Amino acid sequence: MHAPKFETAKPPNRNRQTAKSPNRKIAKPFKQNMTSHYINGAWQISAGAPFTSVNPVTQATIWQGNAADGATVNAAVSAARAAFLSWSSTA
Repeated sequence: MHAPKFETAKPPNRNRQTAKSPNRKIAKPFKQNMTSHYINGAWQISAGAPFTSVNPVTQATIWQGNAADGATVNAAVSAARAAFLSWSSTA
């Protein structure tokens, strides 16, 4: 008995053109200053410490904002718990 014969793979078509990348410019970094947090359907201003996100290569500021203080965290956790209770019963 002989082993089955398999066709060898065809060589790639070297004349085929590949798709070109679109000629797009790279967008400038998105800068945003966030001093509030979206909690329970509304923006709430936070009195937390300011902080900045920096591009490690260029050292350019990418994002600035305020951390959540204790009152803001408590409000967010309370809203999340209440939302979860009503949301979890919808399944």
